[in-house]
Amino acid sequence: MTDWVRAPIDQNTKKKHYDVEVACDLVLEADNVVQKRIVISGAVSGVTIDCNGATLNGGIGSPNDGKDMIDIRSTPSGTDWLRPTDITIRDCNVIGSIRIQGMGQNGEADAVRESSQKDDGHVGRLRRAAPTRIVLDHFTITSTERTALYVSPGVTRVSLLNSELNGNGTRGAIYLDAESGYNLIKDNKIHVKVFDERLFGINRLGPQISVDTSSYNRIIGNRFSALEGGGVWLYRNCGYRGTVHHGTPSHNQIINNIFFYDHYDGANPSVLLGAHGDWWRSFPGLGTCDDDDGFEWGSSISNDDHATDNVVMQNRIIKRLTPLMIREGDSSNRPNLIAHNETVDSASPRRSGCYIRNSYKDLLLDGHSWDVREGPKAIPVCMSQAKTCSDGELTSTSTCSLQEKVTVCAVDGNNQGCQRTAACPAGKRIVSARAACTLETSSVTSAHLSNLPGNVLAVIERSDTGYDGVCWLGDTSRRSGQAKIVGVLGRRNVEIGCKEYDANGGDCEIRATLYCTSP
Repeated sequence: MTDWVRAPIDQNTKKKHYDVEVACDLVLEADNVVQKRIVISGAVSGVTIDCNGATLNGGIGSPNDGKDMIDIRSTPSGTDWLRPTDITIRDCNVIGSIRIQGMGQNGEADAVRESSQKDDGHVGRLRRAAPTRIVLDHFTITSTERTALYVSPGVTRVSLLNSELNGNGTRGAIYLDAESGYNLIKDNKIHVKVFDERLFGINRLGPQISVDTSSYNRIIGNRFSALEGGGVWLYRNCGYRGTVHHGTPSHNQIINNIFFYDHYDGANPSVLLGAHGDWWRSFPGLGTCDDDDGFEWGSSISNDDHATDNVVMQNRIIKRLTPLMIREGDSSNRPNLIAHNETVDSASPRRSGCYIRNSYKDLLLDGHSWDVREGPKAIPVCMSQAKTCSDGELTSTSTCSLQEKVTVCAVDGNNQGCQRTAACPAGKRIVSARAACTLETSSVTSAHLSNLPGNVLAVIERSDTGYDGVCWLGDTSRRSGQAKIVGVLGRRNVEIGCKEYDANGGDCEIRATLYCTSP
C-alpha cells in the first residue's frame, strides 16, 4: 500500500509549510518534482521511501534554497532522545543536500558541546541519541553550495550506495562528523567541486570526504574525481566553540577506490591520514585548539589528529604517483596499514577485496577465502570460522582446508648432497613452513621439528669440518643456528636440500613441514 503525504497549510497564517514530516512508507512517481523538505524525526522506525527517480528540488531560488532536502533527525524527550532507526530511502534525485543528525547538526551544537565537557562517556551518549541504520541507495545528489551528505556527531551505520554526488559544495562532498562511526560509503561516483572555507576572503579547496574524529567507517569501491582539494582526509578538529572531541579518526578502511587525475598536478593527496597536524591550530588568534582546554580527555589534552589503525588498500591512482597521493601526517598518525595500492593509466570498476586481520594475509580478494591464523609458536591453526570475501563484505563458514605436508631429503656418503621438491597438495598454497636439518650422520626426528616455531629453518648439528655444509628451504639457507624462512607464502612448492663435504663423502638430512591451505 502507498501512503501519500501532503504538506499542510497553516490554518492561522494560510502560509504553506515547506517541510513534510514522513513517518510511514512513501512512494513517489518518476515525474514528481518536490520542493518541500522530507523530514523524518523522533522514534520513527522501519520506514521506506521510494522516489522512483523523482526530484527533490532545493536548488538556488527554490523555497528551500540553502536547506537540507532530506533531514533525518533525533528529537529531545526530557533527558533522553528519540531517534530514527532502520530507514531506507532509494532512487531519489536531490538538488541540495542531506543531513542525518542526533544531538546537534554539527560539533558546535550546544547539546553536543555540553555532553563533551561532562565526562568520558560522551561518545556513547552521542551514539545512543543519534539515528542509526540509515540506507541511501541509488541517489543523485547535486550539491548547491552545501555539503551533499552531512553525517552529524554520533550518527552510526549510514550506508550510501550506488549513488552519484556532484555540483558545488562546502567543506566536502561528504562530512563524517565527530564520534560518528560504522558508516559505509560504497560504489559511488563522487565529484563535487568543493570549497572548504574562506580564508582572508579567498576560497580554500577541501577534500571530497572529510573524516573528522569518525571511526570504523568503510569507504569502498568508489570513483573520485574533482580532486583539487583532496580525496579522503582523516583528522580530528579541536576546540571549536569549546567542544571536546573524544575519539580519533581510527579503524577506518579505504579500499578499492579509483582516484582520477587528468590535469591536476598539485600536492593535495588522494588519502591523507592526519590532515590537520599544523602548528598554527594552537597559535593565538589563528587556531582554536586551546578553546577546549581544562578537561582530562580527547582533544582537550592533545591537539594532534591521532589517525591510527586505518587500512588503505587496493586503491588505484590514475596518473599520479601512489607514494605522493597516499600519505600520513606527523608522528601522531601511526600505525596505519598502507598496502597493495597502485598507479595506473586507466581503471574500470571492479569488485572490492576485504581487509582481514591476520598474521599471514591482509587483503582477501573478491571470491577468495581464508581459514588459518597464527597459533602457538607461530604455527598455523584453523580459524574458528573461515572468512570469504564477496565484494568488500566478509562472510563466515565453519570449514577449514589446512593440511600439513612433511618432506624428507637425506644423503649418506655423498658430497653432491640432496635436493627435493616439497609441494602442497593440488589446489593449495603454502601459508607457512618450518624445517630442521643436520649436516652430520645423526637423523632429524619429528621432535626436532615440532619444537621449532613457524617459518624457521634450524641446523640441529653443523658439519664437523666447520662450514663445509649448508641446508636450504627456498631462498633461505643456513650453515648453523637458525634463520627466518622468507618468500614462501602463496607458493605451490619449494625446493629443500642439504649438502656437506667430507673426505669420505658428506652426510646430511633435512626434514620440512609445509602448512598448506586453499588460496
